[in-house]
Amino acid sequence: MNTLHLDNNYLLENDITIEVDNYVNNNNLAILLIDWSEGDPDRLESLTINLGVKLPNDYAIVDIVNLPEIENFIEENNLGKPTGVVYPYGYSIYPEYKFNINEVKKYSK
Repeated sequence: MNTLHLDNNYLLENDITIEVDNYVNNNNLAILLIDWSEGDPDRLESLTINLGVKLPNDYAIVDIVNLPEIENFIEENNLGKPTGVVYPYGYSIYPEYKFNINEVKKYSK
């Protein structure tokens, strides 16, 4: 099993895999982070957020509110690139990413 190392202030240090799924209401890409640091899978956090807009395949809105340093993690691991499109929601602005789905699936169990 290929794992990624996530080290940031919010989540501390974790060896993680990725679970790829789709949101039910619009079939958009959903990416979950799964923690294996204690031997068994534990859902750590959702990397993406569903704001109800329909996106193209392999595109997703990234949850930078709950994962403030996740953009660096995505780009350092070649998981995706920002598109430059942002979505205001509440008091936050969320970036859209085009994910390198082949790279993402390398870390999917």
